[in-house]
Amino acid sequence: MACIQKLGGCAQWPISLRLLVIFASASFYFTSCQEKSQAKIPAWLQIDSVGMITNYPAQGTAYQNFKDVWVYVDGNLLGGFELPFRIPVLTFGKVPLLLRPGIFVNGFSGLRAQYSAVRLLSLTRTFKADSVTTVFPVFSYDSLITFPFLEDFESAGIQFTFSPGSAAGMVRLSGPGVGYFSNSCGHMVLSSGSALTGQAETVNSIFLPKGGRPKFMELHYRCNTPVDVLLICLSSSGLRSEKYIVSLKSTNNQWNKAYFTLTPFTDAFLEGNQFKPAFRISRENDNSLVYLDVDNVKVLY
Repeated sequence: MACIQKLGGCAQWPISLRLLVIFASASFYFTSCQEKSQAKIPAWLQIDSVGMITNYPAQGTAYQNFKDVWVYVDGNLLGGFELPFRIPVLTFGKVPLLLRPGIFVNGFSGLRAQYSAVRLLSLTRTFKADSVTTVFPVFSYDSLITFPFLEDFESAGIQFTFSPGSAAGMVRLSGPGVGYFSNSCGHMVLSSGSALTGQAETVNSIFLPKGGRPKFMELHYRCNTPVDVLLICLSSSGLRSEKYIVSLKSTNNQWNKAYFTLTPFTDAFLEGNQFKPAFRISRENDNSLVYLDVDNVKVLY
């Protein structure tokens, strides 16, 4: 009995017990080898980049900043994957795929989600073991999406104005290559001797529905200072309140694109359905010059 209690003394075990242990170990070894030999060799799905198409007059620019692609294989969600990527697929033959782009919500890299304004792209591809299938998805907006506000700053007048009480607002800046792959953009600037804060908002309010329907804003921007993105809420009696969405960081004079969810702010406002997107910039002292350029502003639901 002592040899059973002290496992390290296996040389003293009865021969029958030693044979049993050896047989069990051999069985485990051969079973493991058999399972490994039977494991499937995967196929691979590779997506390096994506595209976007739009009906420009009705939907605005097709320039996008999608960070991820969410992948469904044969109806099963595999997950969202940061571009570019190659992932294993264990379903072979002709396989249905559903793909949807992903975004940084409100510009936060830690908050990623499918962009539900874009329809799921349905494809069929053939997968073979130990082979790579490369896909270049071209996405489009869902046909049910409404665009109540589009501003590309290509027309002489712009749809932004000074916010009440603001000493600085937004003007149209034009010239070769001034905008994002265009010749015009909206421009806000605070320079030496000017006001310390400037705020611009849409001239007209925008109707946005409630009931949890997803609502978004998109825009291209560049700036050398933090920018507060706001939503002005207008009650049926004419009172206004500001909802802070996010502060965008300086882009070091490089263009970027951001996507914002408006739903939590619109649906929490119970006094009406009229809203105005707004932008606010500030400078710290009389010697600083800060600016914000915006282009391709969209509100959609």
